[in-house]
Amino acid sequence: MTKTVRIWVFSAVAIFLAVIGSYMTLAGTSNEVVHDHNSNQIHGEKEEHAHHSDEVDSTIDAAIEYRDEELTISLVNEEGDAPELTITHEKLMHLILISNDLETFLHLHPEQIDEGTFVVNQTLDHLAYQAFVDIKPENDVYLTEPIPLGEEAHHHSNLQADEATVKVVNGVEVELLHEPLLAGEHVRFQFELTNVTPEPYLGALGHVVIVDDHLSTFIHVHPESTEETVFEAYFKEAGMYKLWAEFKIDGEVYAFPYMIEVK
Repeated sequence: MTKTVRIWVFSAVAIFLAVIGSYMTLAGTSNEVVHDHNSNQIHGEKEEHAHHSDEVDSTIDAAIEYRDEELTISLVNEEGDAPELTITHEKLMHLILISNDLETFLHLHPEQIDEGTFVVNQTLDHLAYQAFVDIKPENDVYLTEPIPLGEEAHHHSNLQADEATVKVVNGVEVELLHEPLLAGEHVRFQFELTNVTPEPYLGALGHVVIVDDHLSTFIHVHPESTEETVFEAYFKEAGMYKLWAEFKIDGEVYAFPYMIEVK
């Protein structure tokens, strides 16, 4: 092989290796970007319905009035306008009412009657509730904060976690399985339904709402897939929490309550 040919061969090999190296670098960068994007999407979806006091301030004010067995919810942003809302799980608004004694749980869907005004008929049997308006605005920031209905104080002494993992409501049996309940961790919850198959409810196989015993923290999560009743929730602080798992069976929606303790 002449010197000229050897130089040409070495040059070709060097160019080939450089091209391969550049391609691998670009491919690695692309994969990292896609991974980060998916991670942010998943994290955003999981935190979308969680209330944390250290987040940015909400730009929407929500007010609730209860009169003649009708709840009226009014929304206004900092500019004094009605916020634009996006449909989430088939509804513009989800309204969760939980009595101060943690015994009554209501998942309602007010209808819009005017810009920024929603109403729903509901008889309230308890003296006091905390209301959680669950919405997703288009161009505003909204945090789900508890809105008190009534003046009754919170009295939750001697709360204990449920020993029974199986709950029965109207003959429907559900067992709760979960990972260790640790603060600062994402915890997976799995619900085993006995001899029944959950139906799609508001665009998901189920809904899980969790509040702390002071009704100040609100978490609303949905199944990780369309095939399994497996949920994941993040607990910022240790303490006692009340959980309601909602499933639709034969056209009826049932809420299964659990008291849990996060260490």
